[in-house]
Amino acid sequence: MSQPFEENSFSKLNFRALEDQDMPVVHAIEQRVYDDPWSLQLLSESLKAPMTHSVGVFCGEECVGYAIYQVIFTEGHLLNIAIEKKFQGRGWGVQLLQKIMKDAREIGALYLFLEVRPSNERARKIYETRGFRTLLTREKYYANGEDAILMMKDL
Repeated sequence: MSQPFEENSFSKLNFRALEDQDMPVVHAIEQRVYDDPWSLQLLSESLKAPMTHSVGVFCGEECVGYAIYQVIFTEGHLLNIAIEKKFQGRGWGVQLLQKIMKDAREIGALYLFLEVRPSNERARKIYETRGFRTLLTREKYYANGEDAILMMKDL
């Protein structure tokens, strides 16, 4: 269950690129948030992959969320985003998404793409209210056979 929204909760947040020492905490969040989590190795390798960027969300010194995205020429692709379950519902995921869109645009992206599960109505609503539109459905995209909805936003 999410914590009630605190009026000053946004002022506690800071953002920075993820580092190797952040990966165990990021992996723990990944395992709690997703049914099919990325491995620690894949998360760690993403920090070194060409054209791949990361953002950690920190409340004080505690990592409470993260995102991994790529910018290839004018296209951005959000690969992974999560907020620790106990901190969801405070608007921190929206702040992280806005940070990604701003950073990707500064790097040169004109568009941002992402995939989302049809069953993840909460995330879909966040994306839609931030201007993402559905392009197509990728059938049986996820390991459990669930489709993915491909969404895009002009930056």
